Amino acid sequence: MRVFYSFLFFLLPSIIFCQVDPGLAEALQTTLDEKRMELNAKGLGAAIVVPTGEIWEGVSGVSGTGTDLTTEFTFGVGSVTKSITAAIVAELHVEGVLSLDDPLSKWLPTYPNVDSTATIRQCLNHTTGIFDYRADPELFEIVLGDSEKIWTPEEILARFVHAPNFAPGEDWSYSNTNYTLAGMVVKAATGKEYYELYKEKLFDPLGMTTTIAAPFQQRTNPLADLWFDALIPGIPLNISNLYSTDGMFSIGNSAGGVVSVPKDMAIWMKALVTGKAISAEAFEEMKQFIPRPNGGGYGLGLTSGSLRGENVLGHSGNIIYVSEVFYFPSLDISIALHSNDGTKFNIQPIMADLMETYKNYSPSPLNEITGQQNISIYPNPVSEFINLNFELEQSSNVSVSVFDIFGKKVQTLYAGTLSTGKYQRQFDLDIVNGTYLIKLEIGENAFVERVVKY
Repeated sequence: MRVFYSFLFFLLPSIIFCQVDPGLAEALQTTLDEKRMELNAKGLGAAIVVPTGEIWEGVSGVSGTGTDLTTEFTFGVGSVTKSITAAIVAELHVEGVLSLDDPLSKWLPTYPNVDSTATIRQCLNHTTGIFDYRADPELFEIVLGDSEKIWTPEEILARFVHAPNFAPGEDWSYSNTNYTLAGMVVKAATGKEYYELYKEKLFDPLGMTTTIAAPFQQRTNPLADLWFDALIPGIPLNISNLYSTDGMFSIGNSAGGVVSVPKDMAIWMKALVTGKAISAEAFEEMKQFIPRPNGGGYGLGLTSGSLRGENVLGHSGNIIYVSEVFYFPSLDISIALHSNDGTKFNIQPIMADLMETYKNYSPSPLNEITGQQNISIYPNPVSEFINLNFELEQSSNVSVSVFDIFGKKVQTLYAGTLSTGKYQRQFDLDIVNGTYLIKLEIGENAFVERVVKY
């Protein structure tokens, strides 16, 4: 078992250097190891950003034969890229550079099988009806046939896009072509490639130093070897030994070409949802969800749904590498999980297991037992005000404090001396959403209760 501790270059304007509780790190690493072995996957990388900004990173398994994964290895994040592209376009909309309701014809020439009356917004929420180029049955064979070829967006549109599925606005259908077109609009509107704006507006400000758009930006960290049953069904082979990934990532482009470490992706999703990555106005546009046929909602490069009873926001990805990146609002955590094993495409249950490991972890520092009776803390969950009822048998020093689940004090609600009697106090929880411990200290005794702020 390997346990990794990480320091977080956190979000602007602050830099926080801290490590997660060692007990939690060990519990998460154990879960990752056990679930990878159950799935029989080659390799997994994961990261969790907790409410305080601390971050855990873990890996399990191998990159290539005889090469263990480390937290330095990057993975293709696939369609998680769409959340990044949509954020850029939504911000350009707020800045007035373009409008989400502009038709494609305003920015792009006419292409076969692309209805140029479709809007940018319809591209980002998948209501254009434009054919998904990844559905072309010959795409995989053609790309692997010349794996070093760097495909341009124009070549993708010309070779792999067939007749549309429906007219713009008539239905919903997931299509990578929509996001290829969005990346082309970005260049037409700004004169810069989409990946240049990724770096300028998002990656550099958020400290995402290992995240790039492949193959157009140079990698600073090694790429985990990719395993897939490309030649023999059911038998994973290390296709990184057989093919270049350049062609695959160029096909992904602004729809799925980002390469990153799990830590950066966990930072990204939490920054996006909590207002640290783009303006509030831009994120409001991204949150305009419409129903998906398979459940949940799709906004602009952002999905909404639930995972084992917890609401989630984020995106999944599959560019043979498999990715899940989600934010859990009730817990105020983000989790990124990536695999280099394209034969094991359903890794979302492992993300749910990591979430539950975090949720159920009980740190030891505050597990104190009180002899004091007649104490109640309510409501739980709490949205703003917490009520605390207790009784003093004698005059005592009293303090009421809020701790995160790792034992770090985040707010003092009361500290002073109170006389004998019954007390009913209400306190404003001026803290971000998440799971906390309320600690009432009366003299030498203490009472601790876990509460959820939402």
